[in-house]
Amino acid sequence: MFRLLKAGVLTGTGAIAVITTLVGSNLWTYNRLAYEEPVATISFNEIAEQKYLARLVLEDGTSSNYEVSGDEWRMEVRMLKWKTWLSLLGKDPMYQLDRLSGRYSSVTDARSKPHSAHELRDEDAVIDLWTWLNRNASDVWGMDASYGASVFLPMKDNASYQIQLSHTGLFARRID
Repeated sequence: MFRLLKAGVLTGTGAIAVITTLVGSNLWTYNRLAYEEPVATISFNEIAEQKYLARLVLEDGTSSNYEVSGDEWRMEVRMLKWKTWLSLLGKDPMYQLDRLSGRYSSVTDARSKPHSAHELRDEDAVIDLWTWLNRNASDVWGMDASYGASVFLPMKDNASYQIQLSHTGLFARRID
């Protein structure tokens, strides 16, 4: 009888420990998903109708200028996210800014006017881990290759945006 009682207490204690660990792990992950990090600022100066000079300043201070055509802009990012157990151990996603492009609000303009897209990453890299993971083995090594793109936002003369990264992708806030 004592052995049966002891086995029941141990089983119950073990079940409570497993449930507590699972719930704690879930809460820990949820809190980390709210994390945001500024990665760049972008400002626009109109140089012609529907043509802007965009100045992109990264958080490390490097800056570049790009001509962007259209009424709206979009920035894309490549993200490497760690899967389940590595994420729970505190491994944060890694990112690489990928592309800056313009878009016209009107479909008629989009069909007839020039488009602009600019590569933001190093195309000469010997190994492109993101592409390999995305095409071949995104579930290998506990990594997931995914895009996280901001929405299209308006380009206006003298407009500036702060671009931030979260675990779900990019977003921007107007700062002027």
